[in-house]
Amino acid sequence: MTRRFDPAEIPPAPDLCFESALWAKDIAIVAGVDEAGRGCWAGPVTAGAVIFPPRFDLLELLPGIRDSKQMPPADREICAQAIQQYAAAWAVGFASNTEIDRVGILPATRLAMARAIAWPIGRRGGSSSTGDPSGSGHDGFRSPGFAGRR
Repeated sequence: MTRRFDPAEIPPAPDLCFESALWAKDIAIVAGVDEAGRGCWAGPVTAGAVIFPPRFDLLELLPGIRDSKQMPPADREICAQAIQQYAAAWAVGFASNTEIDRVGILPATRLAMARAIAWPIGRRGGSSSTGDPSGSGHDGFRSPGFAGRR
């Protein structure tokens, strides 16, 4: 299942509305994906993917989580550690500046997202299997190549 989120739909603070709706339909493995670095003049584009277990108490376990662009660097570090602690799986994917120059920023962003989504399959910091994401969400645009995996 693929869903393209209109940025206007995304709440100012996480509220698990998208995840809860999928968990209620017994879609337990949901990947959240976001990118960073698309506005830079040089360097790679980076994407992160996180799969949380279906826990409705995540907001209490992860206080202060917001869009990283709205957080000071020190807060991002603290939240990253908390996310890694409670995530079933997480990963970061990159597309190099060479790949960006060759294919363009949007395809390179999709490539970084694909790499981030592919990595958590079977990994949580190198440990147990989580399985394929049955649902994923990302803001702003489609990431082709995930048909049947979302």
